[in-house]
Amino acid sequence: MPPIESQNLNQHAVLWARGDYDTYGRYTVTSPIEINVRWEEGQTQSSGAQDTVIAVSVTLFVDRVITPGSLVWKGKLKDLPASPTNIKEVENYDEVPDLKGRRFRRRVTCKRYEEQLPTVV
Repeated sequence: MPPIESQNLNQHAVLWARGDYDTYGRYTVTSPIEINVRWEEGQTQSSGAQDTVIAVSVTLFVDRVITPGSLVWKGKLKDLPASPTNIKEVENYDEVPDLKGRRFRRRVTCKRYEEQLPTVV
């Protein structure tokens, strides 16, 4: 049986991890990488910073820590178009440990991302 971190992660997504800020004060993202996920679509609501209500359109189960503000696209890296659409922005990250606290089930919630990709570094 695979470890809890990678169980049921049978789909693919492209991840642009959130980076630092550029000289204009806009955040940057790293080069895209392909990750294994479980991608669940559906409209729900979640609590954001300062108890604001956020419309969540996608929940992802992942095998790594993903920083809020990172961007994801459903599909394989080789299929990524030059100008991808339907990009999602990671809004929240949480993890639940196993009973011994050594392995984690990781989940991120995402909202629709309406802008162009930030600068890739």
